[in-house]
Amino acid sequence: MSLIYYLNPSQNLRPIEAYIDLENRGFLYGDGCFTTAKLKHGEIVYWHRHIQRLQDAIQHLQLNCAIEEILQDYAILSEHLKNIENATVKIMLSRGVSARGYALPNTPSERHWLIYPSKSNSQNLNVQFAILQKVGISRLRLGQTMPVLKGIKSLNRLEQVMLKADCDRQAWQEALVLDSKNHLVEGIASNCFFYDGDVWHTPDLADTGIDGTMRQEIIARMQEADIALKIRAIHVNELLNMQAGFFCNALNPMQIIENIICNGQLMTAQSDNMQMQFLSQPCIMLAERLRLQQLT
Repeated sequence: MSLIYYLNPSQNLRPIEAYIDLENRGFLYGDGCFTTAKLKHGEIVYWHRHIQRLQDAIQHLQLNCAIEEILQDYAILSEHLKNIENATVKIMLSRGVSARGYALPNTPSERHWLIYPSKSNSQNLNVQFAILQKVGISRLRLGQTMPVLKGIKSLNRLEQVMLKADCDRQAWQEALVLDSKNHLVEGIASNCFFYDGDVWHTPDLADTGIDGTMRQEIIARMQEADIALKIRAIHVNELLNMQAGFFCNALNPMQIIENIICNGQLMTAQSDNMQMQFLSQPCIMLAERLRLQQLT
């Protein structure tokens, strides 16, 4: 997959060679934020949700960036994106280059657009959602976040890096992540939903975790379709009462969980080598009702 890189495209619409200044605060401190989106048929899917995410981050991080600049970037890039048609688009905001120290500079923030073109799937009329046969429960826990940073996708992703390393060591396809109270939070790079036979459930993200754009869209569609959903604290032991579950993120609207490998993460005597099998049909039926196939 090749990379096309633009820096502040509404000011200089020319792809440039990707590099980073060693005094860039995004590099030094992870001082900035980002969002990752799907480009489909030349348009960013749920652009309004990504803009809202960036706007919230700009406000909370006190970045010197107007949301209108990002809107102008997209408007300027739109013709080029139509030629690419399908891609993953990552928009990164960095506080930019400044003198040494933590104090906030007056310099404008930088807007980095990273575009990873992908093969078109527009001819695939029989889209199948991924089935995950090896999902684990990570032993690493998420802690509470500084309130002003809660829910912000900052450039500091060390938690996800460590969680992914733990997941890869176990040869899992994805992992559920818990907080310090053993409540479900999310996947490593995704949100999660579970079904108990009557009601769908998704974790409350009041203290930690990221409210993803696809999670927001699925919740909105479920509410419009009058599908029973509870957003609440879910203890890991409650997985024993669930029949189905799936992960979602901006690039994958549904990844269906088939098996969860517990490895002692449930608070039961028999959970050391326990596996839970989930049904795929409730997820498929939900996807059809919410028209999630249109988002692949």
